[in-house]
Amino acid sequence: MSDSAHKGRTVLVPRGGLASRCDVITPYSVPERVLRRISQSFAEGIAAQQDATYPFRKLLAGAALDQASWFTHTAIDSIRVPLGPTGAKKIQFLELGKKVAHSAIVVGRPGSGKSNLLHIVITGLALAYPPEELELYLVDFKKGVGFKPYASASLPHARFIAIESRPAVGLKVLEFLDQELNRRAELFRALNIEEYSDYRRSSGEGLPRIVLIVDEFQEFFTAGPEESARATLLLDRIVRQGRAFGVHAILASQTLLGEYALPASTLAQISVRMVLTCSDEDATKALDADTQAAHLLERPGQMVYNAHGGRSQYSLPLQVAVFSEADKEEYLPLIAEHAPKTSRSLLVVEGLDSDDEISL
Repeated sequence: MSDSAHKGRTVLVPRGGLASRCDVITPYSVPERVLRRISQSFAEGIAAQQDATYPFRKLLAGAALDQASWFTHTAIDSIRVPLGPTGAKKIQFLELGKKVAHSAIVVGRPGSGKSNLLHIVITGLALAYPPEELELYLVDFKKGVGFKPYASASLPHARFIAIESRPAVGLKVLEFLDQELNRRAELFRALNIEEYSDYRRSSGEGLPRIVLIVDEFQEFFTAGPEESARATLLLDRIVRQGRAFGVHAILASQTLLGEYALPASTLAQISVRMVLTCSDEDATKALDADTQAAHLLERPGQMVYNAHGGRSQYSLPLQVAVFSEADKEEYLPLIAEHAPKTSRSLLVVEGLDSDDEISL
């Protein structure tokens, strides 16, 4: 090939990668030899992520989250949890509470590794932070075991776990979190403080970050018109106002499209996008229309991580670690046994049709 310069849209052909082509868009003239080098490096990075059996134990070691450091992290400035390797050596973290990254969307078709990713996030957070720093609300709208292992293990970080839940149950959780936002606003106002980290430093009081994790969140919008409208309003308020008060949401779904989709105005407020294998339409909804990263995903656990609202220049491919049944059996009892004790009560709701029995 000649060493001519390319400008604009350039087609690269990775050797041994996951796709036969991808596009690089640049306003600058780039020599052909440089583009070849970029192509080779990109292909090598993808190849390094093709090991779909990157184990959870290896992830913890790579993230320096060994047993000596369990339950020692502080959530004052942010919370972060390792997800998996990106490239040959680097570990990618999910971080919430810094800059514009306060809530996250996960999209992936069945079999893409969405549930595995949520297990990685929940267990990783519970290992890193003591219960006084982190409070979890886990809502599972789909059929199956889902979050049941955390209920069985009485996960000390959890305040509420819903299994095979109904929209009315999830709505009750949203209403409680909305009340908690108002309560925290009063606390902050009394000290003339606007940000969570400033409150923690100024007051010296413990106030855990709250993380709401919802699997198949679109079920919020399948109830009657009044309930759906109420859920839409509350979710939007949690996403918009939670930033200042240490309240975060991780919303997962098979699709972002259709009749029960998250409103575009709410999605626009969610900066962190985690995209597993999904349709082109879903990838475009979560990421920029011109992004090519999502088209390289082929197998379970391969994911694009983007913490800048989907802007394509920030899309990063990675391989999510595998959280096995053996990992559940090993780590959840360890957390229950060794995590600092808490007076927090855990409410578990399974398969209720109404919210009559729920009192948070």
